[in-house]
Amino acid sequence: LCAYYQWLKLNHTWQDGSYWSSGWGTGMDNQPRLQPQYNPIFSNGHMTWIDTCLQQLFIGKILVDFGFLTERWQEIEDIEDDVKFLKRYIKEKMWDAKSSFLYDRYSDSTKGTLKSIGAFWALWTDVLEKKELEDFVKHLKDKETFFRHHPVPSMPANHPKYQADGRYWQGGVWAPTNYMVLAGLRNKGFDSLAFELAMKHHEQVLEVYKNTGTFWEYYAPEKTEPGFLARPDFIGWTGLVPISIMFEMIFGIQANLIDKTIGWNVRLTEEHGIEQYPFGKNGLISFRCNNRKNVNEKPSIVIHSNIEFTLKLRWSGSEQIIQIKTGENKI
Repeated sequence: LCAYYQWLKLNHTWQDGSYWSSGWGTGMDNQPRLQPQYNPIFSNGHMTWIDTCLQQLFIGKILVDFGFLTERWQEIEDIEDDVKFLKRYIKEKMWDAKSSFLYDRYSDSTKGTLKSIGAFWALWTDVLEKKELEDFVKHLKDKETFFRHHPVPSMPANHPKYQADGRYWQGGVWAPTNYMVLAGLRNKGFDSLAFELAMKHHEQVLEVYKNTGTFWEYYAPEKTEPGFLARPDFIGWTGLVPISIMFEMIFGIQANLIDKTIGWNVRLTEEHGIEQYPFGKNGLISFRCNNRKNVNEKPSIVIHSNIEFTLKLRWSGSEQIIQIKTGENKI
């Protein structure tokens, strides 16, 4: 992992230490991010790429933590320096306080013009201060840009190149980027917005599944249908929606194997649950929450488990910590 990080640093940076990529390199191959003289798919555009810089910052911090835990100091020293540099560079060179957004940086030192979904990798870093982060997140609630019929489009709806059918990364709604946004919101404390966006996203994917009998590579942002020329039977990453997004964002179940804890933030009022939820090597847990009259009512839950763990139950601003025993637990 360190070697790959260092390879990117050696081969994908400019003289100022910032990172570059390409349309194919980021996976968002046809987004109009580059200046017109460059090929948007293949060229690096002599540009510093915001998502690549943010991803390196995010990954670098993880590798530094790994290095401390494993006491492999020499392998992380330069990565630790790079993490400090990237945090400073992104904030100083790529953040625009006026529009409260993060942009690519052109070779002439001006900022790009596209509000790409790739900028939301900032939710996985500590680049922005509290007020800046709040203003940045407001873009996801803006009906003129990202809060569309099917959120979250890969670029804002008020951009000239935005396509109602998605046209891949010119507005398409993608499971992996939506999961990135939703998990980032949750990790930064924007639970209510993450839940709202997850419900809308899940609802749209479910309706298309009902109409077509399958899951798709990506989805249109303005209609309840697959995106333009999207491939069917695409569980590779769209399986995130009926599994990870439903379990984590909608049901609100978050597992932490290291601490042997599971958080359950109950927001739904109808009965819901999961059978045979795997936890670690041998753990199997079944969760059930009964119907509630309203969101303020304390959840009535039943948990069957073959292992012991700590449950952190949350609902409408309240919290209860419960020690779960093997067998049936009625709470």
